Amino acid sequence: MKEDSFKYNFTICISSLFGNYNNVLQFAQTMEMYKLLGVQRVVIYNTSCGPDLEKLLQHYEKAGFLEIVPWPIDQFLKPSAGWNIKFHKGDIQYYGQLVTLNECIYRHMYQSKYVLLNDIDEIIMPYKYANLALLMEALQQEHKEVTVFLIENHIFPKTQFEETDVLCQGKHTQHATHVAISADEHTDINNLDFLPVKNRMKEDSFKYNFTICISSLFGNYNNVLQFAQTMEMYKLLGVQRVVIYNTSCGPDLEKLLQHYEKAGFLEIVPWPIDQFLKPSAGWNIKFHKGDIQYYGQLVTLNECIYRHMYQSKYVLLNDIDEIIMPYKYANLALLMEALQQEHKEVTVFLIENHIFPKTQFEETAQGKTL
Repeated sequence: MKEDSFKYNFTICISSLFGNYNNVLQFAQTMEMYKLLGVQRVVIYNTSCGPDLEKLLQHYEKAGFLEIVPWPIDQFLKPSAGWNIKFHKGDIQYYGQLVTLNECIYRHMYQSKYVLLNDIDEIIMPYKYANLALLMEALQQEHKEVTVFLIENHIFPKTQFEETDVLCQGKHTQHATHVAISADEHTDINNLDFLPVKNRMKEDSFKYNFTICISSLFGNYNNVLQFAQTMEMYKLLGVQRVVIYNTSCGPDLEKLLQHYEKAGFLEIVPWPIDQFLKPSAGWNIKFHKGDIQYYGQLVTLNECIYRHMYQSKYVLLNDIDEIIMPYKYANLALLMEALQQEHKEVTVFLIENHIFPKTQFEETAQGKTL
């Protein structure tokens, strides 16, 4: 039966604890932050945790703040140890993360006004508002017919080298033609490498309508068929320019790159980052160690935005295996026209992605196929 009122205003769903997780400090900080933000209930699916955390779970459960759902999935299946089952093999993805979150939504959809899906190391910070209630009030005033909000996440890696923005303040920088960075104010400027400042003049018209930025090719990538299919699909969708950062590629792809570059459709930016740092081999640096995340993916995409912001009306950030499909429209131009009619003051659109695995059958722990 649908209730007339909700028992809770905000409920947080956290997918399974596993691997004898025992980080008491992190867990307590997260719970207390949720309380400050106005959360009344946290639901957690417990596969395994350490002895210290077990006591803390009992404390929050006894206080009525935490609901613990037993989730012994590892007694029946071999779960993958990471969310990306391509790298972390198993019978089911990440201890059944999607199953637990889906179950949590239906379990609490009539008990709580808002249900939030988080990991234990994720917190939605309403930085313009004092709590989640004020954030949701503002969002629903602005988007009256929307019932689901997707919050963009930002990962703060614990690496030696990280991406950052350096803001140069002062009127003397407004007409600068070159820039250099130093951590020491007494550095001899003659010993610095100066970079030219691009896009100093705002153009009245754009050379391109749509430009695609693709972060670096690496690992001697040589999938000619995939690359050609992607480029031709971009053309059909109305893209005039593709920019790619090349760390390394195979000999066959090298010829194809030269073909598209010669045709004026592709711009290749050399990106030999592996000659200076040890990049991580995957986007999640927690699992794929290195000096810098995923061959400097965020650096290349950020550079591409500023390189082309005055040359192209729209700049799209994609991977080589990603294509934005405007399924209700014939091309990207019609899609953007419709979106901007509906959201007149919006300048950035975040497109939700859907992953289609390439594995039709997989080996199970019992040696059978699914």
